[in-house]
Amino acid sequence: MLLFRTLTSFQFPIACDGDDQVAGQRIDGQQFTISANKITALVPGWGDVKALCAKIQSHDSALKLNGLLNERLPNLEQLHLERVPAVEEDAVHAPSAAPYTLRAASLPKLQILAVIDSIVSLEMPLCRNLRLLHLEYDDQKKVDRIPLTRFLDMLRNCTSLQSLYEYCYIDSRTPKGTPPPVLSLAGHTHLRIIQFLEESDTLCRILSSLIIPASVDVKAVAIAGEKPVLRDIFPRDLTQLQVLQRATKVEVRHTLLDCFLAAHMPGKDRGALTLELFTTDDSEGGPERRRDLHDGTLIHNMVQSLEIFQDCPARTLCIGGNLARVSLESWVAAFNRFPNIEELVIEDIQDVPLENTLSILFTALQTVPSHVRPGVVFPRLQTFKLESAINNTKLLDALRRCFTQRAALGAQPLSRMKLILFRVSDEGWAEDKVALFQQERHTLAKTVELKIDYRN
Repeated sequence: MLLFRTLTSFQFPIACDGDDQVAGQRIDGQQFTISANKITALVPGWGDVKALCAKIQSHDSALKLNGLLNERLPNLEQLHLERVPAVEEDAVHAPSAAPYTLRAASLPKLQILAVIDSIVSLEMPLCRNLRLLHLEYDDQKKVDRIPLTRFLDMLRNCTSLQSLYEYCYIDSRTPKGTPPPVLSLAGHTHLRIIQFLEESDTLCRILSSLIIPASVDVKAVAIAGEKPVLRDIFPRDLTQLQVLQRATKVEVRHTLLDCFLAAHMPGKDRGALTLELFTTDDSEGGPERRRDLHDGTLIHNMVQSLEIFQDCPARTLCIGGNLARVSLESWVAAFNRFPNIEELVIEDIQDVPLENTLSILFTALQTVPSHVRPGVVFPRLQTFKLESAINNTKLLDALRRCFTQRAALGAQPLSRMKLILFRVSDEGWAEDKVALFQQERHTLAKTVELKIDYRN
């Protein structure tokens, strides 16, 4: 799972050396590892075990482990259960493993539970004790996922949960016309982190079944098609993901290393949303992602998806990617979503930009907003940062005209402008234009930083 830049993982304190083994840590810190088929012979010696990691391969070992977990383990606080298919098993027709049944009477101190490639049945009192829950299917057999309704019932009972990790563990299919009831997590006052990794349609169904407070840090990876539509990944009722109405910083990026939409909040109980899109088999940027970057379609889709932010008080907006296909209409619609922006950061990653890419952006920055007339978009803008390759010095003239016109339309004077520009050719380059811009830059902002480098 660490292939995905957005996701993190809980580090269990112990690990098994091999398959069909059980490793443990006792209260005094002593660690041990034994074969899984020998655990029942040592039942009297499990009372002081604090952490237990089991990587189970055989059906017989799974039955023995389930028996052990139904004995009283009064000091067990952390439990890692993982099923490892036997070598001779067919990866597609592997037999289903019996679920582990966990009860608070046997595991009264259990607070951290990680389940990988296995199914668990949890008693309600045990759910209430959990602080961290990690549910994951990492094999490729696509079997034994739990129904979404069962996951929601489990989560409903985990009222003390602080961290939830769900990676490809849910079967979201429900009978037609019967979506699961929506679960509000407002009463889960200790919850701080939720992480999801799912196919985009499953992620949409999960998010549509939850009301997530703005104080929760939500990180999600959506395994999407070649040209995903971001709006289709978010909940049907956008108010259920409450950070969308309270974020103060919004960011979308599509580069070789990053493809995400993010929203952040400040303050002590700050929450955040990070949605990473995964559209290829190569998380470091394969040929399909390179083609998408060259095409610019996906970042255009991401800019259009900013419509998900309704009445958002964002002060900072950051957009980075191949901006060649972002239309004037898309820029204007996005800018109209955020009337309170004070900082705008734009990065165009084209090696050789199209002539009108930034001209369209500058035109959008001079438009009159749909909700206020007269006026201009981003009337409170204080900081403007631009990083881009440029073909000629006409860009500097267009930039100066843009912000001169903004001032005429009532925009506040800029405090800071930072320009990092990459010169791609000598053709159309006029040093006198650069010198003139440097002389007049004080008319654009109190502080203007201009850096021009050659791009090899």
